[in-house]
Amino acid sequence: MPLEIQGPNISSLHYGLFKTADKFQEKDLYYFSASGIARIGEISGENESGFIGNSGSSWREEKLLIHVPFDLRLAEKIMESISDIPTGDINAPTFACKHWRVFASPNKVYNKSYAIDSGHAVNAFRLTNPRNIISFAIIEVDIGVRDRDAYLYRVGFQLDMLLYYKGY
Repeated sequence: MPLEIQGPNISSLHYGLFKTADKFQEKDLYYFSASGIARIGEISGENESGFIGNSGSSWREEKLLIHVPFDLRLAEKIMESISDIPTGDINAPTFACKHWRVFASPNKVYNKSYAIDSGHAVNAFRLTNPRNIISFAIIEVDIGVRDRDAYLYRVGFQLDMLLYYKGY
């Protein structure tokens, strides 16, 4: 089961959103950018939490899902410029990505003892379901830790999307 990070466990989150001059299939394109840090765990006195290794000789690997909020207040700015929006009882607007770029990397690591054979890794990262962005985008990150006392506490990320309005 993957680890999921959202809400208050995302810090230093920065947004950017603007309408571009370009169009895709006669629809306006919007550039959305977000960067931040996903907190998997922390050190607090004697209490330690995070993604910890379980072997001195093999890697513990897991999927990390980072829910990057697509602030609906930002979406409202887009909605103001679209004329074919239905009225009445409607769901949240849906957007699709024409292009996207995603990046993730280890941001805070720790080894409790000697780090002779420890390792911390981000092996792969991808945007899940880029054709259906509603209230958040999900970055899927393959993480790994090696050593019984090696911790991965934080993963940094950057997400850039070129979006268009798909409908409700």
